Amino acid sequence: MSQDNQYAVRVLLGVWGGKFIEEFLQLSLPSLLAPGNMPALATNANTHFVVLTRAIDVPVFESNNRFQQLKEICDVEFVLMEDLISFNNYSTTLTLAYDRVIRGMGEQMLNTHFVFLTSDYIMADGSMEGLLRYIKKGYSGICAGNYQVVAEDIKPYLLSQINPETGVLQIKPRELVGQSMRYLHPVAMASVFEQKATHNYGANRFFVRLDSQVLAGRFFLLHMLCIKPETMDYRVGASCDYSFIPEMCPSGNVGIIQDSDDYLVIEAQPKQHETILIKWGQYEPRELVKALETWTTEQQRDNARHSIYFHARSITENDKQTINKSFDRFINPILENLRGYKVKPFYNHPYWVGAMSAFKRHRTILNSAEECDYFDARVNDVTIWKSFFYRLYGVPPNLFRWHHRWREYRLIREFIKNKLAADNGENTAVFYMSYFNLFMYYCGWFKSAWGITHHYHLKSLKYSPSTLQELKDHPFDLCILMVRMEEIIYVKETLALMEKMLKKDGKILIFLPNEKNNYPKILYDFQGTFSHNINEIINTDYELISIDSVNDNLTLLGGMVIQKVYNIIEINKPIGYLLYALFGLPAALFCFVRNCLFGSLTLKKRGHCTGIFVTLKPEKVIGSEHEE
Repeated sequence: MSQDNQYAVRVLLGVWGGKFIEEFLQLSLPSLLAPGNMPALATNANTHFVVLTRAIDVPVFESNNRFQQLKEICDVEFVLMEDLISFNNYSTTLTLAYDRVIRGMGEQMLNTHFVFLTSDYIMADGSMEGLLRYIKKGYSGICAGNYQVVAEDIKPYLLSQINPETGVLQIKPRELVGQSMRYLHPVAMASVFEQKATHNYGANRFFVRLDSQVLAGRFFLLHMLCIKPETMDYRVGASCDYSFIPEMCPSGNVGIIQDSDDYLVIEAQPKQHETILIKWGQYEPRELVKALETWTTEQQRDNARHSIYFHARSITENDKQTINKSFDRFINPILENLRGYKVKPFYNHPYWVGAMSAFKRHRTILNSAEECDYFDARVNDVTIWKSFFYRLYGVPPNLFRWHHRWREYRLIREFIKNKLAADNGENTAVFYMSYFNLFMYYCGWFKSAWGITHHYHLKSLKYSPSTLQELKDHPFDLCILMVRMEEIIYVKETLALMEKMLKKDGKILIFLPNEKNNYPKILYDFQGTFSHNINEIINTDYELISIDSVNDNLTLLGGMVIQKVYNIIEINKPIGYLLYALFGLPAALFCFVRNCLFGSLTLKKRGHCTGIFVTLKPEKVIGSEHEE
């Protein structure tokens, strides 16, 4: 540990929950232990590593050998934040937690460099040394950019690079760039605007891929890597990456790390992360401007004028000129057109106002729930327009007959009802792979219509041994598993866990909804995708009883029409809403007549597939306890 008190550094990391801690300890922490990272920082500055987490998670860290190595390098402390954790509101929780640590320093905050890390960052060796060079230049704020890679694809390479004796992941920046460029995430590829095949209007960064070894980015949203506050009188009125720099560094003394040789982290994300935002075709500048004007602050618009270079080889001035010409052709007109729209404030930013409202509602729910409990968290869904829609068309799965998905939901309800007929709520448990709007609708229906009180979030349940033991001690007749198609690859592991919660003659009902109901089969073959992944279910210790599908062409027709109207609204809201007003009533009347005349409530094998049910029961193995 350093005896040099010239620089006081506090490295802040927020991570909680078994799954995320496990991932941090497996890859991110070993990269922090590389010689040019935490060891170099601790040698040259008075360094503290602060873990923002929950009390129940502290023993997980303390029992890890690599974490003990970190404690030998620098001082480590835990700051508890149970009261700040909220459902699907990671940015808000992290912002409030960071603020807690900074304010807790009192006047010392003005003499402290706070470094902000996230648990999915994989850091190249020498990055902390590079950051220290920027700290020594006297910047009050230091920003950096990164890119996303597919976690599942790059993980084998990263694991192979961990020294088996020391547990350290030491990869030099150029090597990490070269390897990671092979595994760019689909979201990152959609932000490479020159490829023109896909786009993402939710993007906050854009890339030029010069060749297989050079990538450059222009970032509207930069990561506030390090801040030495200039004032104690700062406010929190937006998430940390929107507000901390302008609030804490009002002088504008901010540096941007523009070369991966100085600092490099890659962000490992699951392959399906945010891919729903990716659309076919190239960017339309007018639509991109409208998307960016809804959230960009003055600082963020200025950020996009600076290029950041990620390279596996030496990058020349000619390379940079070529890159910047491409950026200027794309970015400059965007920035020019954005001048016609008022910048969003970094205090009381519109996103923050909504996020804090959701945070308060979620905290009310979480105060009376266990971590692994599943609950309806659609608090942002309760708007005036949404309430009006529910009154007019009903709430899924209980829709009125004039909604285009009435028959589909009615078939699903009847199918589940038949499976539940011999059971009461106490003999049934429902397990959810993720927090997904449709699943939360069904959660409410299971509770109100059938009195089912056992609802669990599987990712959290896995790390709740007491609840797991309780479920094993009181097994169920029926377990319902709600799965999205992108999650089917994890079903095998889940079924192995759920088998211990079933009675000897119990059954499991898996429900997979079609999330792309506005796509005809030629564009998205839902049943074909399921058939390609059915081995995840077949290759388990279960007997397959049946596979049933719900089919309804009106769901497809309605979905296609509504998507078309949404696309028009994105371009011209007045015309889009006018179309809703003009055709809403005739469409509802058409659906009502169709559902009355042709709304047969029997499952059909033909038509647009809107969902798949799989019914399983544990295999009876000769000579096993099942035969007793």
